[in-house]
Amino acid sequence: MRIAISAVQFSNDRPIGSKRPRALAQLLAERGHDVTVFTPWTEPHETAPVPPGVTVRTLPPYPSAAREQQSASLWRRALLFAFVAPTVPRATVLSSPRLSRLFGIGADRRESAFEELNKRRKLTVDRVRSLLDARRWASQAGDQLTASETTGFDAILSTYAPFGSLIFGRLLARRNQGSTWVSDIRDAMVVPSILWTGRVVMAFQERKAIREASTITVVSEGVKHSILEQRANRRFADAIVVLPNGFLDRDQRADRAAAEPAAAGPAPLRIGYTGQIYAEGRDATPLFRAIDAIRQGHPATRVEVHYAGNQGHLMTAFAATFGLEDLVVDHGMLSHAQAVELQDSMDLLLVLSWNRRNSQGIISGKFGEYLAAEKPILALVTGDLAGAELSSLVRTMNVGHAWEEASGDDAQKKLTEFLHGAVRAREAGEPLAYEPDEDERATFDYETITSRFERLLAPGRDGDRPDSSRR
Repeated sequence: MRIAISAVQFSNDRPIGSKRPRALAQLLAERGHDVTVFTPWTEPHETAPVPPGVTVRTLPPYPSAAREQQSASLWRRALLFAFVAPTVPRATVLSSPRLSRLFGIGADRRESAFEELNKRRKLTVDRVRSLLDARRWASQAGDQLTASETTGFDAILSTYAPFGSLIFGRLLARRNQGSTWVSDIRDAMVVPSILWTGRVVMAFQERKAIREASTITVVSEGVKHSILEQRANRRFADAIVVLPNGFLDRDQRADRAAAEPAAAGPAPLRIGYTGQIYAEGRDATPLFRAIDAIRQGHPATRVEVHYAGNQGHLMTAFAATFGLEDLVVDHGMLSHAQAVELQDSMDLLLVLSWNRRNSQGIISGKFGEYLAAEKPILALVTGDLAGAELSSLVRTMNVGHAWEEASGDDAQKKLTEFLHGAVRAREAGEPLAYEPDEDERATFDYETITSRFERLLAPGRDGDRPDSSRR
């Protein structure tokens, strides 16, 4: 097959969002397919080698949010303001102590409500702005390519996010009538953290992709459930397929073979987190609360929390809640190979997520990557809904321990016991127990995931969708 992949995150292999398209492009090419990746230009120092057998078509640089905001025209600013305009009356009330009292809103509630409203307004504007930027970028990119460069493909794979991947993928699909289009949405576009005006726009974009694509792929059952909660999407249920984020085991093994082995003998318990700490719902405080509880009874307990990424200040802030900031080791930004080496030197790998009634099925791409490290995983899941999909995976696969905020004090007690056992093991010079279900673990290997994508990309699938608007 001639396969076109639309992926904004590809050339730079540091972001977790680039792992999936890079692995898929590499493995599809190895299986004899003619793979072309359409991706924006990146700075040379941020550009990783192209996987063997893959052709890259370089598109214009992807828009910077800061740059686009500075150059925004008057009409565009007015359009963005329209999305927050319905909140002006409420903002006016909350901003005035006198009006707030008139409407029976207390001072404490007023301040928190005003702060939350402003946060939602900013998130809404940022999300809509990114959509507008993506539409303009995709149009410009399409205009710069000749018909011969964008046609003749049997299958199109677009990998959201950001929006540009999806929109340019749609452009390729429309220029290749009769081709198969797999829209790899991964995560739901409609998120509860933005205003209803923004959710309407995101729902329209999501529904448009679902209606036009041959197949929609998402990373978890929770995301699929979230999409199908919208009545208009339910008739497309059979076209939504769950394919998790994963790992390319052989590459990880090669990186680990080159890494220095972990030191033997008594040592501190080393806990590692590599990557972004997304603000929405992710919280490492339970980890430091448990460490603090252990140190209350055993002051000599040795624990190190290693962080790699550009948000070390957040991890330090979590630790500072209990005066434990000295435990945090901030490595800053690392290359992918360096991050794998750091993971290999850890005893325990940390993943953060959330599970709420209005936002379920959040499974970090780090979970798949951590599985390749063959280290115990500690999952911390905030939110008001127990039984998170991530927690279930950790337990079913027997790869570590999962804490859930919704389970209350008992969950914190079990987390403390788990960590205390890990501390004692390292004090005795013993590795932590790790006996995963290898069959379950293999389902996250990109070799397996690519085979499933390969079947979805096979020519003729678009004809199987009687309601596809691209027919």
